[in-house]
Amino acid sequence: MAGDTPDTALSPAQISVIAAYARGLHTAQVCTTLGMSQRAVRGHIARAARRAHITGRPLGGLVHHCYQQRLFDTSAYPDLAVRTTAPPPALRLQHRPRIVLGCMAEGLSLNATANELGISKASVMTYRKRIFAQFGTRELPRVIAMGWQWGHLPLRPPAGAPLPARRATPTRRAVVTP
Repeated sequence: MAGDTPDTALSPAQISVIAAYARGLHTAQVCTTLGMSQRAVRGHIARAARRAHITGRPLGGLVHHCYQQRLFDTSAYPDLAVRTTAPPPALRLQHRPRIVLGCMAEGLSLNATANELGISKASVMTYRKRIFAQFGTRELPRVIAMGWQWGHLPLRPPAGAPLPARRATPTRRAVVTP
């Protein structure tokens, strides 16, 4: 496992549980699919989060970690492979939503994202809603997996770097007909 030391390496069972969440499954579906109890699934997630040093709500961060460490082997998880083609028009993201997606993948809260990017909390909420709607899911692990699959991640500006200015939309002048 690339970059992992024995004390931080994730087990195959942990990776399979994370992959199930990356596919958009809920806990009950993960249990049924993998033949595990809810306690076992939650235990795998908790131990994987500790090993990956992820705090808070770990599922999105664990999916991001698995992609960063290249743990989703294409032979074992072909449906989670990073695509080499351009995303379809419906899944293309503009620059700012891609940056917000990067912050979501790293587990930043709405307030932390707003502070880091220098935009309002309401703007971050709007970008998040648009991302979820555009990807057609409300599951954060699935959104992060799709972001990686379609080449939107990893993208995050360096700390303190300002976002590019928004293009001004031209004002329309009223046309007066004689």
